[in-house]
Amino acid sequence: MQDLVHQKLLKLTEKLVESGDSFDLQDVLLRFTFDNICTAAFGVNPGCLALDFPDVPFAKAFEKATELTLFRFLIPPFIWKPMRFFGIGYEKALKEAVGIVHDFAEKTVNGRRDEISKHGRLCDQSDLLSRLIESGQGKKVQFPDKYFRDLCVNFILAGRDTTSVALAWFFWLVHRNPEKENRILWEINDNLSLRETQTKNGIIFTMEELNKMMYLQAALPESLRLYPSVPTEVKEVVEDDVLPDV
Repeated sequence: MQDLVHQKLLKLTEKLVESGDSFDLQDVLLRFTFDNICTAAFGVNPGCLALDFPDVPFAKAFEKATELTLFRFLIPPFIWKPMRFFGIGYEKALKEAVGIVHDFAEKTVNGRRDEISKHGRLCDQSDLLSRLIESGQGKKVQFPDKYFRDLCVNFILAGRDTTSVALAWFFWLVHRNPEKENRILWEINDNLSLRETQTKNGIIFTMEELNKMMYLQAALPESLRLYPSVPTEVKEVVEDDVLPDV
């Protein structure tokens, strides 16, 4: 996370600001969260935050798949299910996008399996996928590769859009409220003033310092309250249920 912020995100935003051109902050944050969540889940950095804003096939397919899935909530099942069966319309495009995502995930899982076969363990891997595979080694019940693939894809789905949207709204609110921005900056500078020495390679806050930033901690959930990343979550019952007697 620290390397991604200091070596990629900050350098990219500085370049964009110095250019004087307008840019889409949410797109930058989306690229940041995608690189971050993929590194955490798969141990692979797709490179979306490169200075030239590259089109990464896996990232593009992932975004397309999430957008096309929305149609299944908007279109009645008696329409999209035949489309899926015959492989036509947006269902065809959805199948292709999901195929690219699954292919990337399966290759990553197979790569971890091969590494274990060669070395007997995973060398210097701390991502979610590696930890899950290692935790299952030597146990009677072995999870199939599909389990690891789907779990990591869901992990990316949960953290990609939600985090970037939350950050975009947070910075928008800070921009609209200069007095709140000054309060946050004052709190940050106040914590920095307590340091005995300053780091040369950029400011990296410790967990203890972050825990002291009470106003910042209040501002983040307040922005989520005002503009939640997942404003609607559709659920419906499958069948009637009877609650047990007290």
